[in-house]
Amino acid sequence: MNGRFLAYEIEIHTPAEHFKSGRTYDMEITVKHKCIDGDFRYQLNLAFLYRKESGETKPVFQKIDLMNLPNPSSNEGSDIITDKLHPFNFMFDEEADIVSNTPFNYFIYEGSNTSPPCEEFVYWIIPEETFKISSTVISMFMDSLLDPKSEDPNPVNTGNNRFIYDLILGLS
Repeated sequence: MNGRFLAYEIEIHTPAEHFKSGRTYDMEITVKHKCIDGDFRYQLNLAFLYRKESGETKPVFQKIDLMNLPNPSSNEGSDIITDKLHPFNFMFDEEADIVSNTPFNYFIYEGSNTSPPCEEFVYWIIPEETFKISSTVISMFMDSLLDPKSEDPNPVNTGNNRFIYDLILGLS
């Protein structure tokens, strides 16, 4: 996979769609990227896994207007991003870590998107580190995302013989 990628969408799932070593997580934020220079059939998704911890939050959630999240029944809502947002704000609390290209360990595999139209040729990058978030923030997202009339979230799929690599990334 080579080329340059541009973030175009943020998906939030409660509970998380990915799991590690059989462990499930309370929330997942996926930043979807499309290729803008290189092999255009590829997409890149950065998925950040969160677990509940009382009183915990990350500064990135101050850039999201949690009080005006979209309505799940009508899918209507205002622009909830209130400040400039970099995908790595979901991982690093300090802007200096983003600017200095701080390396991090991650898992990577090739799969597909999890929501229709479920495009193939998607590289998933999932940091090894999981992040803490308060149950209040998770509840706010759940109230916004889960339509009471909808069915249960997607079940976890098997790996389908995909290779999952454990690597360290130096941003450049």
